[in-house]
Amino acid sequence: MYSAVPLRYWRNGALFELNGELAKVEACSLLNRLSVSARVEQDQSPYFFFLIVDMVKQLLANWCTGSRVRVLVPCSHCIRKSVPEPYLFNYEALAAAVVNEIMYLECESSLSANKMLRVAVSQLAPDLAMHQLSKYRINADSVLVYPKVVAQGGYANLFVGLYAEALVAVKILRQEEVVHLNERLELLEEFRREVSLMASLQHQNLVNLRGFCLGGTDSIVAMVMEYMDRGDLYNFIHQADSVRTNAANNTNNPTDGNNKNPRVSGQVTPTPLRASKPSIFGTAQPSEPPPPPPYSMLLALKLIYDIADGMCFLHNLTPPVIHRYVECSVSVRSLSAH
Repeated sequence: MYSAVPLRYWRNGALFELNGELAKVEACSLLNRLSVSARVEQDQSPYFFFLIVDMVKQLLANWCTGSRVRVLVPCSHCIRKSVPEPYLFNYEALAAAVVNEIMYLECESSLSANKMLRVAVSQLAPDLAMHQLSKYRINADSVLVYPKVVAQGGYANLFVGLYAEALVAVKILRQEEVVHLNERLELLEEFRREVSLMASLQHQNLVNLRGFCLGGTDSIVAMVMEYMDRGDLYNFIHQADSVRTNAANNTNNPTDGNNKNPRVSGQVTPTPLRASKPSIFGTAQPSEPPPPPPYSMLLALKLIYDIADGMCFLHNLTPPVIHRYVECSVSVRSLSAH
């Protein structure tokens, strides 16, 4: 398990340690239950616990296909009170509470039979609530988006937007297309993993995370990322090659210089993220970047070096991160930034 140190083994479980964090994994064959628990210092993010839970989920998804798996989370209040049989919250209910911004859920244990006991969702499932990433959480009302869809994925649309007076890329999940609850939970889980990974990867040659939006009146689930104003590498190279060709043609056929490509494709007011679906603001996008420099061997070497530098950073992490999808659709930012 990467660099974790096994402290104890027994027939049905093991105790591990990683950077001062203890984690116990134990199986109960009678109940068909696998229990994962961790102990960390106060106010410390249980990174190792989240890592183990993700690994267990991946193993279940790959090796127990077709089997019915339920994820139950014990009540944190019952654990603090040393209740022998703590109340177990359903994972699906916790996920729905996070998306709908429900802060508390009721514990139905015998301890709270005589009074209503409300338990914070962030304590029950800090991984679902992304409690460890709270510094990246931003209010959806503070993000503006342009109405035109820049790109589409399996269950997400990519827009250009504004956040903190800067252009950003906004990836919004299309949850309305996912009908079944299990598929929606898988989509949210994939979103959580992607946000967690991007938050841990900060490098000048990687697209950096600015923040994420989760929940609200419209149940917005979105990622706010660094905006790559040069587009993808394929188009950038071909545009640069066109600039070189046009420059050669202009040398042979000089003009008066009045035929310039406009840098603005139209003015439009971006709309708040919560109201990004209507397209009453037109289809124009923000100002386009200036034309790329002519394609040359020096430019090609810089692009190759920057890509290799980013891949080297990923491969030298612990554990290593494998991209597995390097192609010409990689994005390029303004060359003047470096």
